Amino acid sequence: MKTMKRITAICLLAVLGIIIGGIIGTDPVTGLVDPLASWVGAFSLQFINFMEFPVGVFGFNLVDCYNPVEIRQERAKIHKSMQEVLTKAKAEKRELTTEEDTKWNAMNKDLDKYMAKVDQIEAQEKRDAEFAKDIEKSDKKDFTDEQKTELRSQVFRKLITTKGIPNFSEDERKIAEEVRAQATTPGSAGGYLIDSQISKAIEIALLNYGGVYNVSKIRKTKKGGTLNIPTRNSTATKASFVGENTQMTGKDIAYGNIELKAFSLKSNIVKASWEVLQDSEFDMNADIFDDLRDDIGRGMAYYLVKGAGHSSSENYGIETAATASGVSAAASALTRDNIVDLLHSVDIAYRNLPSARFGLNDSTLKAIRKLTIGTSDDRPLWQPGIAAGVPDTIEGYKYFVDNDIDAIGAGLTSMYFGAFEKFIVRIVKEMTLVRLDERYADYGQVGFLMWMRMDSNLKDAGTHPIKKLVHAT
Repeated sequence: MKTMKRITAICLLAVLGIIIGGIIGTDPVTGLVDPLASWVGAFSLQFINFMEFPVGVFGFNLVDCYNPVEIRQERAKIHKSMQEVLTKAKAEKRELTTEEDTKWNAMNKDLDKYMAKVDQIEAQEKRDAEFAKDIEKSDKKDFTDEQKTELRSQVFRKLITTKGIPNFSEDERKIAEEVRAQATTPGSAGGYLIDSQISKAIEIALLNYGGVYNVSKIRKTKKGGTLNIPTRNSTATKASFVGENTQMTGKDIAYGNIELKAFSLKSNIVKASWEVLQDSEFDMNADIFDDLRDDIGRGMAYYLVKGAGHSSSENYGIETAATASGVSAAASALTRDNIVDLLHSVDIAYRNLPSARFGLNDSTLKAIRKLTIGTSDDRPLWQPGIAAGVPDTIEGYKYFVDNDIDAIGAGLTSMYFGAFEKFIVRIVKEMTLVRLDERYADYGQVGFLMWMRMDSNLKDAGTHPIKKLVHAT
């Protein structure tokens, strides 16, 4: 928090530099520009650009670049101006002019930048709190945060650059035990369990790549046997008044079951030459880990949307598991009526759950931002969250963006709505890093891959908690 306040103060000083540069920059007698004052102003402007202050269609906006409340307020102003452009064109019963379209798209980009900034700040604050708890729990030796970070890096480097069990120093061994980075079978068939800090980094990557993962219910298990999730549907019966001395009607409860298995999701093999592995100046930790992490992140994000199901030896993605809403959407368009029909195709019991929301990709979101409530009501469907912690909404409901969801198009599924806590993602144990020493030895290379076991399915007892909108062909 102190760091953010300092950054804010520096940003304000930079703005002051521009003002001072303008005041003292010109001699009142000669009219000549003072080089030093000019440099002060120019430097201040470059510093502001470096600090990524929002500069959009409204010119320079003095916004605290680390204050989510002020950023949200500025977003609301931009959204209002975007709506004014659309409202004017609609009132005149015409399409947007080239100039208006360019202006609207520029404001839309600024809006996305603000949204990304708020998400970044709030996500970082959440991660800071989580890591602070972990460090407090595992602080068995008086290592500084910087020392712990460096030691973890050294431990992981030795794991991926050493054939067999690495020779750890005393401090490295303590850190390795602390974060549970335990070596398993050595050699080309062996692997290493990823430590808890790296697992968290991979989980963060999953959150970034896939919106479905972020809103689902995550179940982590120690073993990979079939996990049975019981379901129950008693919606067809209800209590009734029964007179005195009258026999009550009995009923049998019908239970169902969904299965969560453990399919192996594997990264591509990353190959590194012997020479590179021997080069102590090369950051193999970051290079190899980033490649493997991104492979796993992109792969899981894709299959959580597109997984074809157990008959294809894959998880059930949301596209396969969700029920068609029956909404009649045109092949290449989306209307407010379509969105309302999708919303009300889901039972109100699910609509009232905290996890109820829409799911769509970014291009569909852009199209929805241009929609209004009706021909005589210019209020937009999409509403920005202004207060801290208040999300943006569509028809009053939260939404998530996942670009593995289809765009608007013939025969494609462009939107989902429902209670996403009913979509369960199962992850088995930790991820495993495998070192392949012999396979590429004739090329003078070592291969690395990462793998994990997972599955997903929708907990649907026949009441269809999540529905999908499919466009006409």
